[in-house]
Amino acid sequence: AVVSTQSGHYGRDFEAGLIASNLGTDCTRRSEASRIFNESMVRLHQGQGLDIYWRDHYICPTTEEYIDMVLKKTGGLMLLAFDLMFLFRDTASCDKRLTREVGYHLLESFSKFFQIRDDFCNLWDRSYAEKKTYCDDLTEGKFSWVTIQGIHKKEKSTDCDSALIPLL
Repeated sequence: AVVSTQSGHYGRDFEAGLIASNLGTDCTRRSEASRIFNESMVRLHQGQGLDIYWRDHYICPTTEEYIDMVLKKTGGLMLLAFDLMFLFRDTASCDKRLTREVGYHLLESFSKFFQIRDDFCNLWDRSYAEKKTYCDDLTEGKFSWVTIQGIHKKEKSTDCDSALIPLL
């Protein structure tokens, strides 16, 4: 399943790379668009790779490691879209207060919110379960925000033998 997923990503990335390299007539911006796209895809796959590595090796990440993965994986696509829109914006009519830093801060916050909300919905939202499957993060053995918090809370208690990891 991982190989077919990664192959699908490669096909998507290859096609999107071709599109990014053909944007506009400004060679400098086309080159910058290709660089942005390629760097974003590397970060996205690093985040996906961490998620898979932790799952396959039963390694529970810290909260900070999980947030780093979210920013690479979930945030990566949002930041890619923002970077490309920012690159090709009409600077004459653009609000000067919208800097790259402001946009990044907003989208990184939104990425964390989106992923953590998704982790909760995966466990408790009936309509979410109808669209996907019930608790698929658990059945896939993923370390979601909820399981990470539960494992680390259990580790801080007097009984350090966490019962949650074997469930994954």
